[in-house]
Amino acid sequence: MMFMSLLSVILFSLTIAIFKNVVEGRDVKFELAVELVLIVIYFIFYQIVFNRESKL
Repeated sequence: MMFMSLLSVILFSLTIAIFKNVVEGRDVKFELAVELVLIVIYFIFYQIVFNRESKL
């Protein structure tokens, strides 16, 4: 379940990043790397917050 949610978030974010880069015409590799780092950080915080709430 957790893996599938992470995979869906990554795929959605990559799709948004690719469409954004097509329109803006920036450096695609750097932009995708930044997007992936932000996704991983977001997912870690998401897991920490919701795992803490479920234990209360």
